[in-house]
Amino acid sequence: IWYTYNPDGRPTWYTAATTRQADGSYRGNYLLNTGTPLAQINGSPASTSNMPLGEVDLVFGANGQLDFGFTPTGAANQRRALQPLPLSASPLVCNFSSEPRTNATNFTDLWWNPNESGWGLSILNQGNLIFLAWYTYADDGQPQWLTSVLTRQADGSYSGRLNRTASGTPYTTPPMGNVTPFPVPEVGDVTLSFSNGETGTLGYVVDGVTQSKAIQRLVFGTQVQICQ
Repeated sequence: IWYTYNPDGRPTWYTAATTRQADGSYRGNYLLNTGTPLAQINGSPASTSNMPLGEVDLVFGANGQLDFGFTPTGAANQRRALQPLPLSASPLVCNFSSEPRTNATNFTDLWWNPNESGWGLSILNQGNLIFLAWYTYADDGQPQWLTSVLTRQADGSYSGRLNRTASGTPYTTPPMGNVTPFPVPEVGDVTLSFSNGETGTLGYVVDGVTQSKAIQRLVFGTQVQICQ
């Protein structure tokens, strides 16, 4: 999931299923998705359409850095140097496994509801903190994303305030400093409760609408990641 801003500066997100190349890089098309507005998603697939916009390529360095390239259709390739988000001082260590993650206590992963495919959560869990990026749809069906930093509570759940930016630097414009204006407006509250290492519940209040969703880890390969 690529969280960014479209050529008009509106918050958007793109998806890409990439394939490993002979040189070790990953390449694939990136897609613009539209879907059912957040408050109206109710048990059916949320995605209503997707359209390819170009190609992405990812080159991972030995130092944990990412050389991220994208080529919009009919335009030149651009590249961005990225690094892991440092949520806490304790570095995250992840390995691959074919074992169930029922007993996992770190929730770093992509999460979704398979009955409502088209929206989901990118979760980074370090220590007692979770950084959440939530990809979904605005009232007009266009993609939008929300973020939150959640803190672990006494009952084992995580809760925090939800933020939603209104505009930023278009992804096709080379960045000069922050691409997101700060502070980012708060628009609600969010809670994550995990019943085990593979399933949980997302509860939220956004724009005065209160809802709850069952979530589970998104699995798309024969091996899965386990982080600690």
